[in-house]
Amino acid sequence: MPIEKTSVEMRLHPGRWPEKLDPQGSNGEIDFHKALNDARTLFAAFEALGETIANDPGLSMAGRRAKLQAFVDDRGTTLVGHLPKIEEKVAAMVAARRKLMDDQQAAPPVEAPDIAMMQEIRAWLRSLPEGERALAVRRAIEGGDHSALRAVLTAPAYLTEVDPPTLEAIRDVAFARADPERAERMRVFPQAAQLARNACEGVLEFMGDTIACQVEMAAPVTIPNHPSYVPGLQRRA
Repeated sequence: MPIEKTSVEMRLHPGRWPEKLDPQGSNGEIDFHKALNDARTLFAAFEALGETIANDPGLSMAGRRAKLQAFVDDRGTTLVGHLPKIEEKVAAMVAARRKLMDDQQAAPPVEAPDIAMMQEIRAWLRSLPEGERALAVRRAIEGGDHSALRAVLTAPAYLTEVDPPTLEAIRDVAFARADPERAERMRVFPQAAQLARNACEGVLEFMGDTIACQVEMAAPVTIPNHPSYVPGLQRRA
C-alpha cells in the first residue's frame, strides 16, 4: 500500500525532535538532524517538481515519470547515504553507554575483604525466592548501596541466578540514579535516530510510489542503492 503524503509530513515535523536532545550534539545528534533537514528539503523539492510537470501540457505520462525518476536518481542518494551512518552512530552510542555503565558499576573486587563481601551478597541473593532477587538489588540501589549491583555485575549469572534481561534493567536503574541528565540524553538518543531513519525512508518510499503511479503499467522504480526496494517496487520483508 502506497505511503500517504500526510504520513510523510508527520515524520518530517520539526516538533517530533526529542526536547532534551541537543540537535548539534557531537555523538550523532547533528547527523540525525542533518538527515531530517535533508529529507524535508528533498520532499519539498520533489513536491514542487511534481506540481511543475503536472501543469506542463507538453509532457506525456511517460515524460513526467522520466523527469521524476531523473530527480530521484540525482538526489535520492543523499538520503540513502544517511541510513548506514545512522546505524553506525547508534551502535557507537550503545557501546559507549555500556562502557560508561561498566566503568561506574562493575569494578571487580581485588582486596580479600571486598571479595568475601561480594561472595556473601551473591549467596544471600541465591537464598531469596527467584522473584525477589532483582527487587532486592533495586531496593539496595534506591537506598544508595551499590554493593548488590556490583556483586551481580562482576560474576557470571549462574552465581547470582539473576537472568540477563533483569540485570540489564537493573543496570539502567542504577545508571539513571548515578547520572540522571546523561542517562536521559542516552535514553532519547535512539528516538532521534529512529526519527531520522523514518524520515529518510518515508521520503524515499513516497517518491518511489509517486513515480510508479505515473503510468498504469509502470516499469520497475529504482531508488539507487536503497535496500527497501527491489525491481517492481516489491518491498523486502
